[in-house]
Amino acid sequence: MQLKALTVASGYMLCVYGAVGLIGVVSVRLFTELAPPAVFGESNLLLTMLGLGITVSSQPFTNTQLRFHSAAAQNGRGDAYTQAVLLWSLLAGSCVYALAIVGWMILQSAHDTHLGSVGVLGLGGIVFATSVRNVFYGRLQAESRNFLYGGLLVSEALVIAACTAGGLYIGASVDGYVFGHAIGLISAAALGFFAAPRLGARVITTPERAPEFLRQVRAYGAPFAPIGILGWLANLSDRYVLGALAGAAAVGRYVAPFSIASRGMAMFGSALNDIFRPALFAATNAGDRVGARRIFAVWVAVRAAAAVAGVAGVAVAGPLIVRLLLASDYRAGAVPIMMWIAAAYGIQGVIQTLETGLMARDRTRWLLGPLAVGGVLNLIFSLMLIPRYGAVGAAEATTASFVVQALATLLLLHLSARSP
Repeated sequence: MQLKALTVASGYMLCVYGAVGLIGVVSVRLFTELAPPAVFGESNLLLTMLGLGITVSSQPFTNTQLRFHSAAAQNGRGDAYTQAVLLWSLLAGSCVYALAIVGWMILQSAHDTHLGSVGVLGLGGIVFATSVRNVFYGRLQAESRNFLYGGLLVSEALVIAACTAGGLYIGASVDGYVFGHAIGLISAAALGFFAAPRLGARVITTPERAPEFLRQVRAYGAPFAPIGILGWLANLSDRYVLGALAGAAAVGRYVAPFSIASRGMAMFGSALNDIFRPALFAATNAGDRVGARRIFAVWVAVRAAAAVAGVAGVAVAGPLIVRLLLASDYRAGAVPIMMWIAAAYGIQGVIQTLETGLMARDRTRWLLGPLAVGGVLNLIFSLMLIPRYGAVGAAEATTASFVVQALATLLLLHLSARSP
């Protein structure tokens, strides 16, 4: 019965992420028409670095929320728990924004950025809106409120794409891209705030509440900070090596096909994550080991099949996808980049599922080893392959590092099953 319910919910979420993915790839075509490669490349480098800061600072809190919210809600403390996550996420976001301003001032003094004061305001909007958005969307996800959550995801994709395109239309600049993206994220955060269950009057200020949440963060969520850094290194260091060696325009021509190929795999994987991960954690919290193993086995099998199907789809339809979804300035070398990235993110999808298996066993610290291996190898492979093969070499480096990371994660999962 449980798997039947998951199947129905998965079908709905696949439709949701299909719509989100379609909006995403159409927006890539729109952005590449409006933005020169150098603007598109620098904007993505800046926002990716900002995303690293947000991930490192907030994921210890939001991942703890996803893991333990169901238990708090069963004890009548769901609102207080959400309040705690929101408070600490906003405090962490304040630190990230302060560091972003310092970094911008350094880049400005070195004349190494085209981001202006308007863009810096946009960075602040992105940081705080993302913090609010993640907490309220995370609560809906933890409670498996899939219909509402899916509707918000589609609305979010539309508004972010429209606002970013509007910013570029007003000014085809880094400021236009960043500020438009910020307006979109602020709108998405507002949607999440008004759609999520009311927090009510139970604010987490009493001494017996805050320490409990923070103990869970220290025991379970804290490793997600270094995990975020290592994940960034494993996933995105290639584009920074490419930017250092070939410039922002080369990054723009790489990120555009990268975004299309990775988005399809990521959207499908996110749909499965939103369904299987809360179910796996709920079964684990309830002590249902048989149910948890069954859910995990189905999840791994579906992710593996999706990886094969994704690579085959790009192999067949790659040239057509490039003609339809990329402006002419971005098409050179796009098909081989998409092939390698589709393979890489198919493998990464399997890695994410294996990692969640470790999380369900409260082995979050075990994730650091494989991520460190993958991150270091991505950097090394990028330095080896980009000077020889350019942007295609960056894609090859990502794929090779994910293969090694997958094997390392699988080994640790096997060891965790044998340990008490």
